[in-house]
Amino acid sequence: MSQWDAEAVKALRIAVYEGDGSVVGVLRGRLTEDVLQLAGDGLLDAVAQDVEGAVELAAECAAALRERCWDGDEDLADQLQAALGRR
Repeated sequence: MSQWDAEAVKALRIAVYEGDGSVVGVLRGRLTEDVLQLAGDGLLDAVAQDVEGAVELAAECAAALRERCWDGDEDLADQLQAALGRR
């Protein structure tokens, strides 16, 4: 079974929508190519709120987005790096 079955993706979507930083807990140890765009959106909020572990996950997500290079990945990676102060 994939790390990201329908229930797991639903939990991630809810965490991103809530914008309360809970996305870090949902993603911890599970950041995969399947969810990079969704994860990045949630990590922007988590970094802004100084949620523990958000900086590391955001940096990891930005690097993975740049490596994958799908439509929109570069823009989101730029946003994440700007949020991290690495622009």
